[in-house]
Amino acid sequence: MLKKTLLISYNFPPVVGGIETYSFDLINHFKNKKNVSFIIPKLKKPVNRNLRAMSMILFSITTFAKIIFKKYDLIHITNFNLWIICFFYSIFYKKTKFVISLWGLELVYKNKKGVLPFIHKLIVPIKVISKQKNFTFLTSSNSSTNLALNYGINKEKLFKIPLGVSKETIHQIKNDVKFKKYFLFSGRVTERKGLSWFAENVLPYFPEYKLFITGSIVENDELLKTLKTHNTEWLGRVSRSELIKLRQESSAVVIPNILQPNQNDFEAYGYVTIESVASGGLVVASNYQGLADSLKKGQLGFLAEASDLKSWVSVLNDVINLEKKEKIQIITERTSYIKNNLTLDKVFKETEKLYESL
Repeated sequence: MLKKTLLISYNFPPVVGGIETYSFDLINHFKNKKNVSFIIPKLKKPVNRNLRAMSMILFSITTFAKIIFKKYDLIHITNFNLWIICFFYSIFYKKTKFVISLWGLELVYKNKKGVLPFIHKLIVPIKVISKQKNFTFLTSSNSSTNLALNYGINKEKLFKIPLGVSKETIHQIKNDVKFKKYFLFSGRVTERKGLSWFAENVLPYFPEYKLFITGSIVENDELLKTLKTHNTEWLGRVSRSELIKLRQESSAVVIPNILQPNQNDFEAYGYVTIESVASGGLVVASNYQGLADSLKKGQLGFLAEASDLKSWVSVLNDVINLEKKEKIQIITERTSYIKNNLTLDKVFKETEKLYESL
């Protein structure tokens, strides 16, 4: 039986992203278990980007006020930026254990330019928190684990549990599928995802192919403007069934993350990567950071070198030129692997074991 456990997440739908999806799945899995409770923000729509930092601070303060007179054996926060809750709670409840999901961006965000990264550097004491006796850090990939180690977090405090997908996401491809002449990107559109780079540099080598983009968040208007000047089509948000069909019929699902020379952004795992494979898509992703981990170093998808035009053109040509029978066989094998090894049930069984071991 689980100890008295509290799950806390600020990153939660309707905001779209990998951490939000993980948090939703985590809480959905544990919410009906005895001794488990949770706290999430009550949002009808995403908070304005410029107000998110203040919103998160207010959420931390109100959450702490809610729990200060309640004793928990274990508290799990799904984002390091909620550290203040755990730190001050630990002063009053010295036997409580804390699990903090560590994605990697928290460690490199201070390298970005601007006021918020500067403030983050001043007030987010990652090294101090990492040395607290009852604190454990949960990572999802070798990349995020290694980043944490390089940052000075003790190896014995780190536990790696790869992300998984829901059974509803897994769809075997049918033999009568018709592969069409388009590439697909689905997910959060930000500069590090490399879509502008892909549209400007790679797409011209495939004049017969369009780039379809699904998602709901664009980092800035300039990025969207860049995408609209090339052979691309912005589809916005689509239903789960539409997205599965788009993935299965695409010539490739592309995830072209670009190099981050200043190490100011980070892809911990690439949830949408593994989700695309599970849905029956042929995934081509950058061999970079957590993307390579999520694709098992190429076992579950095709890898091209990040920001390398020659590599991307070569890999995409290889994928396009595969016989239909080969494509279906590859997709079927990879989907089956995920079904047997990377489901949410397995992920959260490992998470539950971690809780019980602390």
